[in-house]
Amino acid sequence: MFPVEHSVSRPETPHFGLESAPSAESGLPLPLAIDPLAEASQMTLTPQAPQASLGPSPGLVSVSQNDGIGSGGDVAASEAVEAAAPATPRSVGQGFNSGASGPNSPLLEVENLQVYFPIRKGFFSRKQEFVRAVDGVSFAIYPGETVGLVGESGCGKTTLGRALLRLVEPTAGRILFGGDDWAQLPAEALRRRRRDFQMVFQDPYAALNPMLTVGEAIWEPMRVHGVGGSGEQQKARVLELLRTVGLREEHFMRYPHEFSGGQRQRICIARALALQPKCIICDESVSALDVSVQAQVLNLLNDLKREFGITYLFITHDLSVARFMSDRLLVMRQGQIVESGPAANIYANPQHEYTRQLLAAIPRDSPADIRAAVASRA
Repeated sequence: MFPVEHSVSRPETPHFGLESAPSAESGLPLPLAIDPLAEASQMTLTPQAPQASLGPSPGLVSVSQNDGIGSGGDVAASEAVEAAAPATPRSVGQGFNSGASGPNSPLLEVENLQVYFPIRKGFFSRKQEFVRAVDGVSFAIYPGETVGLVGESGCGKTTLGRALLRLVEPTAGRILFGGDDWAQLPAEALRRRRRDFQMVFQDPYAALNPMLTVGEAIWEPMRVHGVGGSGEQQKARVLELLRTVGLREEHFMRYPHEFSGGQRQRICIARALALQPKCIICDESVSALDVSVQAQVLNLLNDLKREFGITYLFITHDLSVARFMSDRLLVMRQGQIVESGPAANIYANPQHEYTRQLLAAIPRDSPADIRAAVASRA
């Protein structure tokens, strides 16, 4: 059985059409103390609301906020106070982020996060080097916004997303969510807190247990965390979630192999919604789908955001998708954030050379662009 932890408002948006540092005893490097290159690349972002401009930091290019399309705007208060007793069941329509904290309070703060993987070499497999998959990343996400994390394949985007949920153990740094440092939480406390922070994985074919029906897959997180009331109430909520993501009640007893890729991704989204999370990480959640199905899933995610006030960290290498989905963008290269700012500003006026290269790589598919490309080859 797959671990359930793995199944983890923006202004009106038009629908998308088809057009703790390492100790010396641990054997890990101490980059902030002995590596001048790593020291120069570290950055510290001062937590602030999306409306405020980010000040310059070493290794980071910031883009000032404006009121253009893609800016975060005013976001609704979203972070609910976690109850000590089992949560009272809520209807899907009540929303998930109806809390008392204001929009200026970050929902998630990441401070100097590092994830290093050892490279074992030599006869005795000694740890000679480390791959710095995530190297000193700092940022904040505010309630109700969608932050896009973009960069080329292999730059550390997925590792960062998994480290936030402790699916990959961080080497150093802090992950502040709901008043706790998740990097320091013991296993049982982490398991309980994961109900507030879910993830939609890239491959909908691998993300679902083929031995469970769709209804059981969505039901299982509620059973494990003891939320949703009685068994009948939980089942009623599963059926409600199926309808919410555009599926039918009769799909409850079907198995994952009976669905298309887009339908499976909808099921994964329904499973992530089952625990009424405050934040969802979407890790390349549409990259395995064809263009028309991508549009349907992206529209669904935006509809859920407007209805429930969900906060997203949207990981993608497709800058066109990131522009459609994101209020703010983080541009990642070789494990570090090199540029950050409102999505519209970054697209209109990129400051970092790497960002300009990414934007230049977006295919131009207008008729004029196609004719010009054909003429250039003649």
